[in-house]
Amino acid sequence: MVLPGPHNEGSKRDSAFLPAVAAGIAAASLLVAGCSSTPDEGASASGASEHSQQSTPDTPQTPDESDVSDSGSDTDSSATPNEPEANLSDEKDATLPVNVDQWIDGPTHQESAPVEGSQLIFHDMRVGEHENFYRFVIEFSGEGLPGWYVDRAAQPLEQGRGLPLKIRAATFLDVGIEGTAMPLEEEDQNVYYSGPPLLNIGPLSIIEDGTFEGRTHVVIGMDQQRVYQIGILEDPMRVVIDIRK
Repeated sequence: MVLPGPHNEGSKRDSAFLPAVAAGIAAASLLVAGCSSTPDEGASASGASEHSQQSTPDTPQTPDESDVSDSGSDTDSSATPNEPEANLSDEKDATLPVNVDQWIDGPTHQESAPVEGSQLIFHDMRVGEHENFYRFVIEFSGEGLPGWYVDRAAQPLEQGRGLPLKIRAATFLDVGIEGTAMPLEEEDQNVYYSGPPLLNIGPLSIIEDGTFEGRTHVVIGMDQQRVYQIGILEDPMRVVIDIRK
């Protein structure tokens, strides 16, 4: 028979304590295992996040609007060439009529004879406007000094055929420039006037009727009878008609 004693009681206590210790160790192992798995999940989530950011393509940057505008402006300005200006300063910059204050009124026929032997070629015609008058210019190439006549006409007619000219107005100045030649040679044909036959400015319409038998014919249609001046400018040779507003 075994008597109870301190040794046996300790053995019992140890036997009872061992399972509790084992259970505690197992629980601690599970806790440690659980804690060690948490960083791996966090790393996995962080890696997925980084992969997601890297796989997303960069959004292309929109160019600044001011840069685009500036670029377009520069392109447009460089693409536009500078056009040379015609040397017509004595026409455009004139502040006075060709004969200053010598205006012609009434139905009187006016005439000036050409220099003998003049063979001028009708090269150009144009119109301009000044503060107090309109200006009509007929330009010629070649040698000589032209003459002219001016009549007031109720119905201007073509040279040669005598048919009514297709121009409408209340009254007309019928102008003939003499000392001019028909463009029979090729070199004359190359410089002969090839622009529009009818020009308009303000209340005036001007039509050219070509050159025939030494005379270049133009007609100025007006809204009412107006006073005018006629004169000559040289280099190049021009007949100038100013009509008061």
